[in-house]
Amino acid sequence: MVNLCKAVALATVFFASTVVSHADVKLSPRELATEDERIHQARRGLDVCAKSLWERGWDAKDAKRRAVRAASLRAKRNLPTSPWKSTKRDFADVLKTNHNDTLKFPGASLDSPSSVFFGEDPSQACVLAASTVLGPFYVDGELVRNNVVDDQLGVPLYLDVRVLDIETCEPIPEIYTDIWHTNSTGVYSGVASAENGNGAIVDNLNTTFGRGIYPTDGEGVVEYQTIFPGHYLGRAIHIHVLTHEAGEVLPNKTFRSTRTSHIGQIYFDQALIDAVGVTEPYASNQVKETLNADDFLMKFSANAAKADPVAHYIYLGDHVNDGIFAWTTLAVNRSASVYIHAATYWTENGGVNNTEPRLQPDMPAGYETETPGGHSSTNGTVNGTLIEYPSMSPAGLSPWLSPITGWAIAAVAIWVYSG
Repeated sequence: MVNLCKAVALATVFFASTVVSHADVKLSPRELATEDERIHQARRGLDVCAKSLWERGWDAKDAKRRAVRAASLRAKRNLPTSPWKSTKRDFADVLKTNHNDTLKFPGASLDSPSSVFFGEDPSQACVLAASTVLGPFYVDGELVRNNVVDDQLGVPLYLDVRVLDIETCEPIPEIYTDIWHTNSTGVYSGVASAENGNGAIVDNLNTTFGRGIYPTDGEGVVEYQTIFPGHYLGRAIHIHVLTHEAGEVLPNKTFRSTRTSHIGQIYFDQALIDAVGVTEPYASNQVKETLNADDFLMKFSANAAKADPVAHYIYLGDHVNDGIFAWTTLAVNRSASVYIHAATYWTENGGVNNTEPRLQPDMPAGYETETPGGHSSTNGTVNGTLIEYPSMSPAGLSPWLSPITGWAIAAVAIWVYSG
């Protein structure tokens, strides 16, 4: 029975890594092992920090700050200060949790204690564990700014992010954060690729919407003003985020990074995605949507870390079009150093494609590997030669490898291990 369970697990991981079609989620078995190791390390840190933060009053502090900011945004947008809109509670635990804190209790209003809306039980807090999955559309050297709307239409989104040191359980001041996401119709700026969004826009190297780099304040908090992302083929809606441990701001107000410590992705309730999706211009996107429940990376991150990667949020008004205020926490291992491969570089002359091949991805600590150049690595990184690392997917492994083949291999694995 044990062998059968191992076989099923092995077959499931292998099959899952072969059928994901979008470049953003092509993971080989070794990449999965790396991802699993990083996430479990983060989980151990989260378990220690959650109680510590709660006991030291950081939750109450955050709740008050978020309440003040939400009220300020309402006033700025000339929205009424009526009670927050009431909605009912909406994978497993993450998908069952409704992160809409617009109204937790009937009759609550802006006069209610801030913890009613913006506080978090440490056992249910949205905390993003580390990841190794950068995605294929990262642009290096983006503008230092926290308003990344540009000229894009969509539902206003104000994203409040606390950055937490997973080793000391302290907020991290003045660390540069980096976000990027699609526009309302599922297209990333700054990347010329037929795989980008709906495939109709491939010549947008010189656009910058949805991208920005900005430091946290003295209490380890950063806020971005943007629009809610749109969907594209193969992934649930998400926002990419990373942290830069070292680098410099250049005279042209862009950032040159020399070390990155954290890669993560922020997700949103399916109910919120659905509410936004029926508004324009989101509704005009004819690309098939991937639901949260069907997103491979979201499942993997939530299950492995036992953490909640979905942001909490409130409606600023009575309707989603009035704007969304969302918040989350990044749990960062500051001693980590993760490899970044940019699709393009943002320069003084605009976007430039990166023609260099991708390095072989990091391996779990102690994993022995050989690069073509003969450099052995047992420290969790690969030294030496640049190589193309084929993904275990139909596009990256072999043209004959299809979902049918994946199921066949899974069946053989189960038969062998259970025999």
